Amino acid sequence: MTINLTDDAIEMAILSEGAIWLKLTPSGSNQLATTTRDNMGNRVMIHVLGHEALSLMVVHDMASERLVIKNPSPELKAAIQPYLARSR
Repeated sequence: MTINLTDDAIEMAILSEGAIWLKLTPSGSNQLATTTRDNMGNRVMIHVLGHEALSLMVVHDMASERLVIKNPSPELKAAIQPYLARSR
């Protein structure tokens, strides 16, 4: 199973210590929660903005508005640039 998080699923991103922290919109959070709940015990691939971000075995509900991607590809880092939080 694949979850495709598109631009309407992402509210904001932070790049910290090589990881991407995504804050999901309510629809993105709902999409993640519903798909993982329906695929309990299965492997799920999560794509963000068309780029492979995570592959995981679902062992519990993922009802969260945040998603952490450790070791993202350079392509994914480039794709999330418009969503990066700006420092004041």
